[in-house]
Amino acid sequence: MIVALAMAFAFYPLAGLVGHVRRRPRALGLGGVQHLLVIAGLFTTLGLPVYLLFLMITAANVIGPVILGRPLPWLLLQVSTVTIGCCTAVIVVRWWTSRRGCKRADHPRLILVAAGAVLLGWVGYWGLLVP
Repeated sequence: MIVALAMAFAFYPLAGLVGHVRRRPRALGLGGVQHLLVIAGLFTTLGLPVYLLFLMITAANVIGPVILGRPLPWLLLQVSTVTIGCCTAVIVVRWWTSRRGCKRADHPRLILVAAGAVLLGWVGYWGLLVP
């Protein structure tokens, strides 16, 4: 699951790089939101297992600084999760309202949205969506 999500989030910048090398025009808009989703998605996908492994190795004796009753790394992961949810929703709404249909240029975007949706379910299981 972790490897699949990391590959899905890394696919968008790699597809853009390949398109740039082949000198293809870039798909319409949303670059900033999509890049933010990639960064937050990779951070959460890799950060959650690393933090949970750290807690297991240290027997949860060292949880990090606590702010508002929660460890700082956990709060950063929660903020990243909220960012993923917002960015995924913005991309879906803008794609839906553009009425362009599903063209080849939209495939990396749709893979990114699918990865965001799967990641939200996964982090929901681990409790990152709990206020």
